[in-house]
Amino acid sequence: RDLLVSDPLTRRMLATRKGSVCLSGWKKSTRRLRPAVTMAAYAHGGGRLPSQWNAPPIAPTNAPAHKKRHHSSLPFWNQSTWGGAASNTRLHASSRDDSDARLRALLNDSDEKAARAGGGGGGRRINGPSYNGVFALLAINFVLFALDHLFHQNWVKWLYLNHQRPVWFQFVTSTFCHANYAHLSSNAFFLYIFGKLVEEEEGTFGVWFAYLATGIGANLLSYLLQPASPIVSVGASGAVFGLFAVSALVKLLRGLQWRTLLESVILGQFVVERVRDEVRNQVAGGATLAGLPVGHVAHLGGALAGVVLVLALNGLPSGDERTRR
Repeated sequence: RDLLVSDPLTRRMLATRKGSVCLSGWKKSTRRLRPAVTMAAYAHGGGRLPSQWNAPPIAPTNAPAHKKRHHSSLPFWNQSTWGGAASNTRLHASSRDDSDARLRALLNDSDEKAARAGGGGGGRRINGPSYNGVFALLAINFVLFALDHLFHQNWVKWLYLNHQRPVWFQFVTSTFCHANYAHLSSNAFFLYIFGKLVEEEEGTFGVWFAYLATGIGANLLSYLLQPASPIVSVGASGAVFGLFAVSALVKLLRGLQWRTLLESVILGQFVVERVRDEVRNQVAGGATLAGLPVGHVAHLGGALAGVVLVLALNGLPSGDERTRR
């Protein structure tokens, strides 16, 4: 980490280890460097050890005798390792190739171990998912809220689901609109938490598909149970309740491992409590948020749509099963 490399070949060899090599100038410090890195620096530093980097370069082996320079005052650790000072004064091309191969093998082995440790054998990226789907959904919700409530763009109101005169696209667009900031803030928090859980398992397309499918299901159930009512439905809460159910069931269906079982118990308990509260509030006449009535029917419809979605997709044959058929 403290080695500063100026030799072009060494720089290319070590470029795969991000953050481990600085690419400017020479420096004599070699703290915490692995032996293979020190060997490579010796091989491509003109045949000089770190303690000799300020010394004149060693002439090639095939140079005339009067142009050769011998440096016999080498550290004791290097003499014992490499077989004496005389062998260190010259480094043949084969030795350089051997050190190159050893360094590459060491770096590749380290990368493979990091990939196995970070990915858990499941093919995930070492750096983890980027959550592009969740952040895209959040961005759309915040942009439409700003256009509606800060810039007062009246056309955004056409995206609300009007139960008296519904238009087909409103069943989709209303899931991205919100009545006030308290409404947006609550939904954004749960969308961020549970959307990431779904995207970790199903990817960007999966979280988008689950959001839209459960959001549409929530609006359909709300419209069917409250037809021709003077009601305007907005909010991502139906889709968020769908993500509640999807995240819990996906973890449960991954396999009977103690980690997934523990995750499923924690998520499932939360989802059951939320659904029970929605049923209780709907029976009691409904709750309000910032003075506006809450659509408990849409919440329950989103959770139901999430359960149906996961069970339906889980019942489809996999690629291997289709191939065998």
